[in-house]
Amino acid sequence: MTGAPAARPGSTALTVIFKGTNACNGGCEFCSVGFGGRRRIGWEAFEELAVQLERMVEGAGLRRVDFTFHGGEPTLLGPEFIDRACRRLERIPVDVAFSMQSNLLAVTDDLIAVARAHRIQIGSSIDPIGSGRRTRFGGDAFPRWLEGYERLVRAGFGVGAIFVVTRAALGREREVYRAAESLAVFGSPPGLQVNPIYPQGEAGSRQLITPEELGRFLVNTWRLWEDSGRSVQVSPLSSLARWFEEGPGEGVPLSCAFAGDCSRSHVGVDHDLRVAGCGRRLDSGAFLGMLGNAEMHAILGASAEKSLVAGRASRLAAGACRACRFFPLCHGGCPDDAALAGDIAGRTPWCEGYRALFEAMEAGVRCQGPLARPAGRVRQTLLFASLDASSPDPEQGPNEELERWLLPSEDGSALRFDAGLERILASRAARIVIWIHSRNLRSLTMWRDVLRDRRVAVGVFDAGSALPAVLNALNGLGAPILLDMASEVAREGGSARLQAAWQRFLSDPLWHVPIQPFAAMLRAGVERVQAPLADWRGLSREGCRVVVAEGAGDAFRRLAPDLAGREVRSQGAARWMAEHRGCIRCDAFSLCGGALAEGPAGCAAPLADLVHSIGARSAEIREVLREMPAA
Repeated sequence: MTGAPAARPGSTALTVIFKGTNACNGGCEFCSVGFGGRRRIGWEAFEELAVQLERMVEGAGLRRVDFTFHGGEPTLLGPEFIDRACRRLERIPVDVAFSMQSNLLAVTDDLIAVARAHRIQIGSSIDPIGSGRRTRFGGDAFPRWLEGYERLVRAGFGVGAIFVVTRAALGREREVYRAAESLAVFGSPPGLQVNPIYPQGEAGSRQLITPEELGRFLVNTWRLWEDSGRSVQVSPLSSLARWFEEGPGEGVPLSCAFAGDCSRSHVGVDHDLRVAGCGRRLDSGAFLGMLGNAEMHAILGASAEKSLVAGRASRLAAGACRACRFFPLCHGGCPDDAALAGDIAGRTPWCEGYRALFEAMEAGVRCQGPLARPAGRVRQTLLFASLDASSPDPEQGPNEELERWLLPSEDGSALRFDAGLERILASRAARIVIWIHSRNLRSLTMWRDVLRDRRVAVGVFDAGSALPAVLNALNGLGAPILLDMASEVAREGGSARLQAAWQRFLSDPLWHVPIQPFAAMLRAGVERVQAPLADWRGLSREGCRVVVAEGAGDAFRRLAPDLAGREVRSQGAARWMAEHRGCIRCDAFSLCGGALAEGPAGCAAPLADLVHSIGARSAEIREVLREMPAA
């Protein structure tokens, strides 16, 4: 990913930013390269690059080459070319590490196989709020980006993501951070890098921001980061926090923009074998020479720009940055930023923005510990719904867990669970839900022993004004409760009844059974874990295979109209998240996993208020636990 830790002074590593094509399947409104490129490198030219790197390794005594596929969009080179290129570079007699900066709009199984074979680290760019990242045809890139991100994470890759701060993003730090944090539903959140928009390429004046605006964005993001317990790895915050906690030193990795020695550690090469100081200098058209016309080491050695950049930090330390106590942290910032402002030897034009961040962090760096990864979850839930407990269970696949629903009779007036309960309890069902209408509550008394099985819960629907009495009775029976919050809040007085139920669950000393989703949300908040994607019934939004037993159709439709008649429901996590940005940008998403969503904007206001109150209470409990002495 752009901005990876640079080589330290005296290092024998070289980072090569390889822009093998200027073609792109994206259409970002602030692209620093520009639209319409069609150039791509041929194999003969790539072989020349490989030979030149071999000579650099030998002549400069390099021990490592970090090779980044960049662009344009590097995946458009094709998996076969990337594989062949990696195999060629692996013949160089030093350690060669690969990375790729991709928009993830064209992630294929072949590409994943190549990335796995050559251990290619993958970085990307994210825009969950719609501030400028588009597809080639002008559409929103986020849905397709999510699909690519999900595929890579499921395949075991850790993916970093850059967020570019444009004018449209100002004041929306919380939304951006929460959206990045919410990607923990796939396994863990991405490493997030925050960059200001570069005033070049497609960037227009209406998109540009000032250094002061960048500073406010970074400071607000840092505060969110600290308040969340550093739940997302954020660059430059993570390395800066370590710098303030431990002090400056060789062990604190700084991004290439802050390292002050990029002239020694970086080089950029494009599809025409033109050489520049780095990938950004390629975008700026600051070419130093062309391979084939001269050796790489000769081009770099004769470069006046390289020489100027090599001495830039020491001159700034003695001049413009002499009185700045933060100079050992930023070394004057990125030379290309300075060049875009008119003087590559000057300090970064973002100086005042970064200074605001440094001052805030110096005064208040703290760490609450990282957010835990989400609890393990099954890849797919097999839901079997029937009226009669004696109905045979369907066959399970290797990645499925069976959830057994027992439904009320057609008219809801009686239960038909008078047979087969022992067989169900002895089965491999991961969860058993007995759905009842309030008027059927007395029927449960004969199954008090059944309700003691930890897998069994009672689902309550159509309770209305009888909800308090229903909950009291189930608490007396010791039955875990699954509460239909969405339908309850739609009834007159439902919001007040749900609030009362939550308060009883929280504070009544005589209450001793869990109420879902209250209990799961409270636990997610206390343990700082991301709740998996689920609907109000606890069914995975990533995929649920539904089997309805004969005779259960009408009852099933009354209870779950969105599932009725479907044998397969497999929307996919990426698609669901792309269509529910209101949820993933919500502060409470980590508690509920979108369980109460009614549409793209999220849940009803009373439910949102309730979930936020659960979040506030979980934070109080977490503080109490933190202050308790260790056992």
